[in-house]
Amino acid sequence: MDFEGVLGLVGGFLDTERFPYAIIGAFGLHAYGLTRATNDLDFVTDSEAQSSLVSFLVSKDYETLYVSPGYSNHSHSDPSLGRVDFVYVGGETGRRLFEGCREFSLGGLMIRVPRPEHLAAMKVQAMK
Repeated sequence: MDFEGVLGLVGGFLDTERFPYAIIGAFGLHAYGLTRATNDLDFVTDSEAQSSLVSFLVSKDYETLYVSPGYSNHSHSDPSLGRVDFVYVGGETGRRLFEGCREFSLGGLMIRVPRPEHLAAMKVQAMK
């Protein structure tokens, strides 16, 4: 996967639409010095972004694999665009999560990453 390209594509859309977002999953953990092999890029964004974000991804030829109110994942036939997963949060949870994000330099890009306890909580929730 072309991390920088996918981050630019998805992040550019979310920035243009003024939706907050952060990197989670293996790349989020990597920012804190924990390495885990991965084949996808995981984001957390505002729950209000879901409808327009899914439509945007479809317009970029991503196949929607699954959608629920709090989660969606998408895959592209081009390996450089790969698979992207999204966790959607809103309300007080979203406010606290996004206010607590830190910025890191990763691969020459500045990314926002939630606090470690938020990353862990999202992983626990996903495992349910």
